[in-house]
Amino acid sequence: LEGGGQETGGRSGTEALSAIVGLAAAAGVATRDLPQRIERLSALRDRLRDDVCLVQHGPFQGMKYAKARALEGMALMKVYGLYEQELFGVVDEIRPKGYLSIVNIGAADGFYSVGLARLFPEALVTSFEMVDVEREACAALAEHNGVADRMKLLGTATLDALKTLFQNIAEPCFVLCDCEGAEVELLSLQEIPRLASCDLLVELHDFSHSGTTIMESFGARFAATHDARFINLRPDKFLGHLPDVGLSTAERIYVGCEWRHHSVGCVFLQSRNR
Repeated sequence: LEGGGQETGGRSGTEALSAIVGLAAAAGVATRDLPQRIERLSALRDRLRDDVCLVQHGPFQGMKYAKARALEGMALMKVYGLYEQELFGVVDEIRPKGYLSIVNIGAADGFYSVGLARLFPEALVTSFEMVDVEREACAALAEHNGVADRMKLLGTATLDALKTLFQNIAEPCFVLCDCEGAEVELLSLQEIPRLASCDLLVELHDFSHSGTTIMESFGARFAATHDARFINLRPDKFLGHLPDVGLSTAERIYVGCEWRHHSVGCVFLQSRNR
């Protein structure tokens, strides 16, 4: 199942799950019960009866989410409110802060951009996403939730684009970043001094072979301006909110998998300059 998640060509729903049967057979893996597994996993999606369904749990509970997206692996976890549970506490912690600006670098389908726009009704949300189809999904999600008028969608985040954005950004500001390693280049206090007064939540990716870990690097980079808290993204998720459709332990692990590569967790950086 894990291998199949990388080789099904972006297909979703039963089509992608059915492709896993062929992949498993080609790899010599027993496929006797895979059709039954597919049926049980599909039953989770079948609980989502409407084209636009509501997030069931978590800090973004009540947010509208397109069923078409919920057919794609870990997006199902977003609908059931189980995705990145380790960050729920951070979202709850920042609720009272009244941000006027939110910057999301690596917005993907807009789950966080739109969720945060709903939590901070005065905020202008700027979302960077390099993949066209994801950016389109983000725009559609903003429309579904009535926040499109406060959503600015841009393509690839570059240092020049961020420097221009932060010249006139309204504060207080919250920065969310998951950009597969580019955080090292983009989140520079030297290049963008106004980051010193922003709160940041950054997923860290360690591609370095220099001997200095990304956690050490970011901890040192923001030590003079921020209080840092590192958060481990655990592979074992609490799945108690999933409907009971008879999933085995292995199937529950598959549903809860967030397919992370090179991620070493997140760091929550709270500015001491506010």
